[in-house]
Amino acid sequence: MQLLLRLVVNAAALYATVFLLEKMGLAKITSTAWLPWVGTVLVMAFVNSLVRPLVQFLAAPLTCLTLGILGILINGLMFGLIPVIAGAFGARAFEVEFLGAVLGAIMVGLIGGLLGKAVLHESEREKE
Repeated sequence: MQLLLRLVVNAAALYATVFLLEKMGLAKITSTAWLPWVGTVLVMAFVNSLVRPLVQFLAAPLTCLTLGILGILINGLMFGLIPVIAGAFGARAFEVEFLGAVLGAIMVGLIGGLLGKAVLHESEREKE
């Protein structure tokens, strides 16, 4: 149940982020159906759990030299990689520019963290 709840929180955070980026002119929503968004969230989970840690490990020396700024760019590249991989599986839900990807990586983290804290807080209340 917890995994499904996190999937829903990540989907909401991703959609809210792309919606805000579209309003800023940095992204374009290409599908309003729910199935491509679920596929995109699954791709986001894959990228965040397997691809990003490997890239961060390989870029660790350069990240130290740039005082962490490269880490922000890596997160942006991973966010930009999500619609590319999802498009390969036929589940592209959005398109994003590079600046939108960097801002989107930051925004998805913030929105997802806030939503996750609110939802997990509510589920912890139900346990008591």
